[in-house]
Amino acid sequence: MPSFSLSTASVAVVFLSTVTMLSAGGVQTSKGPGSFYSGGMVYDRAGNVLYMTGLHYNRAIDDEDMTGNSIDSESNCFLASIEMSDAGQGETFAHFDKWVSWGNPDVLETCSSMTMHNPSQLVVVGSTAPEGFFPNADPAVLLSGIVSVGSKDSLQFLSGATINSHSQPDLKLLYPMAVVSDSNNNVYVAALTSTDNALSETLGGNPSQPNWQKYTKYGSNMYMSIIKLSIREGQLKGVPKGEIDIEELWTQEFPLELEEDNVNASVSIGGLIYKVDSTGREMIVVSGSTRGRGRGYGSSAGGEEDGFLTILDPATGELYSEITAQIRDGSPADDIITGICDDPTDATSFYIVGATKGSIGQQQADLSLIGEPNVNSLQPFIRKINLENLSEIWTLQWATKPPPENDPSSATFAYASDCAVDANGDVFVAGTIDAKASMVQGLMEHSAQGGSDVWVTKIFGESGSVDWMNQFGSSGDEEIAWYGGIVIDADGDPIIMGDTTGSMFRQRSSDDDIQTDIFVLSLDGPTGAIRNSNFIGGTSMIVEVQNEDDITTQTRSPETGDNPMDEQEEELEPLPEDQPPQNEEYPPQADQPEDIPPEVTPDHQYIPVALQIPGPAYAGGIIYDSATNSVMLSGATYKLSDGSISPNSMCFVGMVDLDHAVIHVADTYGSNELNEACSSVAYDSENDIAYTIGAAQNGEGAFAQTSDWDLPVQDSMEAGTVMQLNGRLRLMGGQRLADYAVVYPTTIETYRNYVYVASMASENPYENRPEEGDYPNFTTGGPLKYGSDFFLKIDRFAVTDVPDQYHDPLPATLEQDWEARFNIEDRGTIDVMAMELIGSQALIVVGSTNGSGGPFKETDASDYDGWILKIDPNTGELSSVGAAASARIDSMNKQDDYIYGLCQDRHPTRNMEYFYIVGSTAGKIRNLSDEEQLPEGSTHAFVARVNMDDLSAEWIKHFTMSSPDDSSMKSEALDCAVHINESGESIVYVGGTVRDGALMDGANIKESHGKDDIFVASVNGESGSINWMSQVGSDDHDALAYGKGLEIDAFGNAIVFGETLGTIYAEHGAGEGGKDLILFTISQDGVYLDPRTRVANPPVYYGPTKRSNAPGNGALVAYGVIAGLIAVAAVVCFCQARYLKKKRAVTDKAAIFKYLQKFDVEDVDLRRSPPGGWHGTYLNKLAYGINKAAESTTVEEDIGSEAAPLTHSSVVTDSLFMESSSRPSLGLADDHDEGAEDKSARPGREVV
Repeated sequence: MPSFSLSTASVAVVFLSTVTMLSAGGVQTSKGPGSFYSGGMVYDRAGNVLYMTGLHYNRAIDDEDMTGNSIDSESNCFLASIEMSDAGQGETFAHFDKWVSWGNPDVLETCSSMTMHNPSQLVVVGSTAPEGFFPNADPAVLLSGIVSVGSKDSLQFLSGATINSHSQPDLKLLYPMAVVSDSNNNVYVAALTSTDNALSETLGGNPSQPNWQKYTKYGSNMYMSIIKLSIREGQLKGVPKGEIDIEELWTQEFPLELEEDNVNASVSIGGLIYKVDSTGREMIVVSGSTRGRGRGYGSSAGGEEDGFLTILDPATGELYSEITAQIRDGSPADDIITGICDDPTDATSFYIVGATKGSIGQQQADLSLIGEPNVNSLQPFIRKINLENLSEIWTLQWATKPPPENDPSSATFAYASDCAVDANGDVFVAGTIDAKASMVQGLMEHSAQGGSDVWVTKIFGESGSVDWMNQFGSSGDEEIAWYGGIVIDADGDPIIMGDTTGSMFRQRSSDDDIQTDIFVLSLDGPTGAIRNSNFIGGTSMIVEVQNEDDITTQTRSPETGDNPMDEQEEELEPLPEDQPPQNEEYPPQADQPEDIPPEVTPDHQYIPVALQIPGPAYAGGIIYDSATNSVMLSGATYKLSDGSISPNSMCFVGMVDLDHAVIHVADTYGSNELNEACSSVAYDSENDIAYTIGAAQNGEGAFAQTSDWDLPVQDSMEAGTVMQLNGRLRLMGGQRLADYAVVYPTTIETYRNYVYVASMASENPYENRPEEGDYPNFTTGGPLKYGSDFFLKIDRFAVTDVPDQYHDPLPATLEQDWEARFNIEDRGTIDVMAMELIGSQALIVVGSTNGSGGPFKETDASDYDGWILKIDPNTGELSSVGAAASARIDSMNKQDDYIYGLCQDRHPTRNMEYFYIVGSTAGKIRNLSDEEQLPEGSTHAFVARVNMDDLSAEWIKHFTMSSPDDSSMKSEALDCAVHINESGESIVYVGGTVRDGALMDGANIKESHGKDDIFVASVNGESGSINWMSQVGSDDHDALAYGKGLEIDAFGNAIVFGETLGTIYAEHGAGEGGKDLILFTISQDGVYLDPRTRVANPPVYYGPTKRSNAPGNGALVAYGVIAGLIAVAAVVCFCQARYLKKKRAVTDKAAIFKYLQKFDVEDVDLRRSPPGGWHGTYLNKLAYGINKAAESTTVEEDIGSEAAPLTHSSVVTDSLFMESSSRPSLGLADDHDEGAEDKSARPGREVV
């Protein structure tokens, strides 16, 4: 049993009132010259003060900059405090308020952990050699344990006791490691006791300045001792003596049994907690690890390292008999418990953390990304434990990925060190990952910052779902403190303490690389962002949303009111009587169309988001889900999950969480044998089902190889597929479109229990031309490999099943309800581009053709014209509702004209009256003279509003361009989307591609980014006037997606999807000839993140309207790394502070600008805080620092024509639209002559 020596003498200490290396939310000790090592922390919620302890190797520390004048040969203790209430506005803390050193020169003294004892005292435990600061140490004992009491107010030493073993104290050395207090002035100490006093040969790290928190100087074969102490103010017959009495109440020793091979094992202590269960019973729960056996540890069958939990009665120290007293839990491999934390919100549970070489919990890493871990890898875990019987409630485990320069199958080492629970019952875990390895959460791979890094994650305590994870560090090594490395402050924010050999908050020089500093920093609880102003380390942050309930959105339901479609929806035919009933989890959709976004939340805080996803890949289409504020992607990729390149194109689908700017779902479907691609995606929000369409070579794609789907025709060269996916985009079923030799599905719509697909089909299996380039494009944006003389094919499928789990083979969950075929009667071919279901009375389909006849009208010219068909969605026939069911578009001078996209007006009372089409034309612009026309050979984009009844043009807007050399120019509008602003106006976003270095007139830049760019315009839906024009790109080729490249989020911001051969928001990653994918947002005011390569300047925050000069107009830029389907994605969030409501006060704009200019590598991550506001985490070394708004340009041009009445006599005529002598239409008169030679299919779709 330990013996006690008591001292109540006060001893002079070094007192530091200020520290110079400060930041808002982060501190790093200055150059020593000796090392500093962290012990642990406690947080005083009542006083809002943070207390810290540890050890250092410095003499005569200067009270101005915390540097010593020389290195001490032995370690001393320190205590420090930070008064959080003194932190500046918007800061977590600003500096150390107090710092004291307890120790004598050249005498080894350590402090390992601390606890709060009563409202005015701290208790610190550690070790001391004789003749040190702590008096009464036995000179015959090499090292004695210490229990010291200090003042919370001044950190002055008040009293202390040394602890030694009663049996052979000179041989059995006692090392106090962890301490906890109860509510009755008692403390409990967990200590290691050695079986000998041999000098240790393993010191690790810096042998001249060892970290005694990790190593013991003397002794081996350690076992556990638990000591209970009473600490009270001394009294004599009730009169205070002015002294503190420290009394030992009991000690329990737990020696290990001798192993059969006569080699003793050893124990490591993870920590201990004081717990009161739901019945009021008090307990001491001790955690640790050992290979040995014995009372308090349980038995071990295989001799591997195992974690243990031991429950003691605080009154006696005996093992509780009613509860399983100890537990040896884990896998057949080594498992260690390194930390334990209580849940103050739950009397029935607690948490343990550690690491394993086996498999003991739900693997959080997608092993398809990193492969099966090396058997020698050490993986972090956390387990929630039921206090009643020590059973598992849930366990999470993380695999890690080796650095790129290592063998992918090499071992990695990471562990969780400590945990803490907030007032909501959510648990934060902190740990360390070694040797440049990366933490992996789901599909998301973190970026290693240098050597060993620190990682922190937040987990929802009830469900065990991960909210966010952050890996951060420097070029040196970082490590979390062992006993008290994480605490939660009064705001629910985690505070981290640890050690670093790198530059976290001060720039270290090469001559102090061997020394270790202490760092303390705060993360934002809701977001995981590091809140600071001087953090110069790096951080890689991801968010994993596993449950819809975990997603914070700012959406409201659409405003109800009179809607013409409400009375018309009943025209839809009911489901077939023999159709199986729908799963109760998937109720029928509401009458309101599901793709109408909720009205804008007025106080929405806009954050421009941008991603560049390395290819080789091609953009297909996107669809937005307002319920989760996420966007689903589809397209084609050549990149496999392991980062290698496939010889063939594969379909991919993904989901981007716009709240957090991360890809949290990404999957590929394909094989190395056949070319496949997905071109468009649709989403049934009520049933949480997604559908994507694509084409597979020979009709035998990897995702179509199932006997349950319709078989392709015998001479099939290209068959279409409709894939049914659940809300996480996992393939659950589908159907094949294989009734012709060639079928290319191009666009898809869903409504209730039906799916509509429009395709280009051909009975001719002719191969058009060899595949071009290393990575041919098989989406709708590329040339068609097979077929000629195409016709329009429309299918309506009834949804016959909604599987709730995966089945092999994949079931056919769609059954063809009807098929409609629309042919050209005389020569030529057809191009099918877009389709919209408007209400329930009309399915609008658009495209282009160089043919003649049938519903596409007669013509005698050979040029391409646009066409519009209005289809009855119940029968597939041309609609009988309204004055016209088809229209053809032609320019007045018979040039090529194309319709590429359409969108409906989403106003509740206008959505049945109008829709909008976009495209390009080589025709003349009516309002311009011949001298003002674009140069010969030019084509330009247009948008037009079309009357639903007679398909006449209400107005048309042409987009003109300029070129430095006055050469021919090309632009094409490929998609549009409509937003209803707060004033009830229809705002039409128009997106497209501008070619060959041309500049869109009215654009917010002075010159093209280079080659091809993407443009987005905001157009007033009532008048056709332009609100603003933005042109975005790299110095190489960039293009908007052909399938569906433009969407609107729930707040009225545009979502843009495309592809690039250059560097826009990250370094081009597809290699020579390959394209990356890009996705970014533009606000209602035209605000977006400017490309990082623009004229080699720092990024600017572009917007055509002037922004507020109020304080806080700062900008944060983020470049993160995501691994998964498409390897690494650079994630960018750029914050415009005009809309920003920070959780704490905003930072002055000038200060941010000044700070950002200091660094040369950008990296910051942003996430929305559910209580309001946004928070940023800096990645690597920030540098794109200067944030200056571009001069705005508001464009108000004259449009080509005015709005006209709905009678044909006054229908607008423009260069693209010609009067009809019969009924109102958009184009040719019904009596146009035939005749003209055929042209090749798919014009304007060159592979860049």
